[in-house]
Amino acid sequence: YKTKERAKEVLQEIVKKYFSNHPKIKELVTAAYLHDTIEDTDTSIDEIKQNFGEYVAYLVYGVTNDQKQKNIMGKTNYLCNKILNMNEDVLDLKLCDRLANILDLKNSSTEFAEKYEIETIVIMNYLLTNRYLTDIQREIIKAINEQINNLRKQKILKLAKITISLNLSYY
Repeated sequence: YKTKERAKEVLQEIVKKYFSNHPKIKELVTAAYLHDTIEDTDTSIDEIKQNFGEYVAYLVYGVTNDQKQKNIMGKTNYLCNKILNMNEDVLDLKLCDRLANILDLKNSSTEFAEKYEIETIVIMNYLLTNRYLTDIQREIIKAINEQINNLRKQKILKLAKITISLNLSYY
């Protein structure tokens, strides 16, 4: 997305779409807006708790990466382990975040996009294999997979056009 603000708005829209009937939708939407705050700023979890309540702080903390552990384990292994052990609401938020990020990959470098796609496929397969998932969680994973498939299809079509034009110019 062009701005962090727009990325937060898209994530909030995705949370509202999938969890409009959730009893704590207000907290989920607030946490969606704040989800990267700990990693991106010097804001503490206590400040989030003071300003937005304990549950929002719990959700934000739940989706915040432990940079030290991520470096030790490697990002994909760390995320597989973390996601496997998340509370349902934290997992819901994390899956929505992953979908929002996938929707924006068209604005990323090819190298980053391919790496992120592969990482996402590994994590989603790990989740599907090793954890009970709600119907909504499965629906979000399906949307993630559809987006990845669309991105890959677009890349293949682009390569095919280039190949055809190269072959035609050869003759």
